Amino acid sequence: MGEINIANNVVGRQDFLLAGEKVTAAIEKAQQGRFEEAIRQVSEAISAVASSGLWAMRVLKENGFL
Repeated sequence: MGEINIANNVVGRQDFLLAGEKVTAAIEKAQQGRFEEAIRQVSEAISAVASSGLWAMRVLKENGFL
C-alpha cells in the first residue's frame, strides 16, 4: 500500500486511489476466505495502475524522454 500512496502523491491521479481501495478490499476479502472476490479486486487494482502507466508513458514520449 505504501507504494500506491507514494505514486498517488507524486502523480495525483485518481487511478492510484482506486487501486489502493481495491487492494484494501482484496485484503479484507482474503481474510474472510472469499478468495474469488479477492482475486477480482486485485485484478481491478492492476487495471487501474496500468491505466496510469499508459498515461505516464504517453507523457514521457510527448516530452522526448522515451
